[in-house]
Amino acid sequence: MRWWLLLGALCGCDAVFGLDGTDLPECELASFRDAQPVTVVENTELFSWDRLRDHLVIAAAGTAFELDADSPTERTEIALEPNYPMTTVSLAPEGDQIFFTASIEPSQLFSARRDDGGLWHFDRNVPDAGGAGTPTLALLGPRRILVRVSFYANDVQEYEEQDDGTWKPVGDRHVVDAVTVVNLSSDGLTMVYDGFDAEGQRGVFAAQRPSRGEWFRDTTLILAGTHPSPQLADSCDVLHAIDEGDAITPRHLVRYQR
Repeated sequence: MRWWLLLGALCGCDAVFGLDGTDLPECELASFRDAQPVTVVENTELFSWDRLRDHLVIAAAGTAFELDADSPTERTEIALEPNYPMTTVSLAPEGDQIFFTASIEPSQLFSARRDDGGLWHFDRNVPDAGGAGTPTLALLGPRRILVRVSFYANDVQEYEEQDDGTWKPVGDRHVVDAVTVVNLSSDGLTMVYDGFDAEGQRGVFAAQRPSRGEWFRDTTLILAGTHPSPQLADSCDVLHAIDEGDAITPRHLVRYQR
C-alpha cells in the first residue's frame, strides 16, 4: 500500500509518509531573501512541479512540455486539448492530472489526466472557474484545489473532488490579492501565490491553516519582488518560481533553497 514511500526527496522533493498529512515534513514559513536563485530550466514562461518525482510541466511559446528537473534539456511535447496557448498550468503532486487555463475569451479552466501509458486525455470534470492552482495529494484524502472564480478577479473558492470525479465548492469565497492562481501544498495546509500586500508591494506570499476545515490565516511575505508561478516544497525550504529575465535573458525557472 505504501509504494509511494519509495518516491524520494530529490532536489527539494518530499517523500510522503502518512495518509492524513500529519507525517509530511514540517512546514515552517520563512523568508527566501538571502537565498540565491539557481536556474533549473531556461526559456520557460509557465511551469508546474510534480513534487514526488521532481518532474515538471512547462509552457513556452504556446506549447506544453514535460521533463525531469535533472534533465531539463530533454523535453517531451504534450498534446493538451483545447490546443490554445496557456495562461496558467498546474500539475497535481503525483503528476497524473493537469489543470490549465486556455488563452480564450472568456478564460476557461480545463483539465487532462495521464493514463498508465503516459498519454494525456481530456477530463471534462473541472470546477467552474477561470483558473486553478496546484491541488492536494489524492492519497491524503479527497483532492482539494483553490480556483479563481473569474480569471480577472481576486475571488478564490476552494473545491473538493467527489467520488464520481466532479467538484463541489467548500466554504465561502475569499479575496486573495494574487496575480493569477493560488497553489496548495500536498496536504492543503499551506497556500502560496504571487501577489500584492496592502501597500501594493509585489512579492511571493504564503499562508497556513491548522486544518482543511478552516480558511488560511495571516499571510507571510517570503520573497519580495516579481516572481510568477511560485511553488513551495512541502518542507517549505525550497521555492520554485519564474525569473522574469531581462532584455538579454528570457524568462526562466529558478530554484531558491534556504
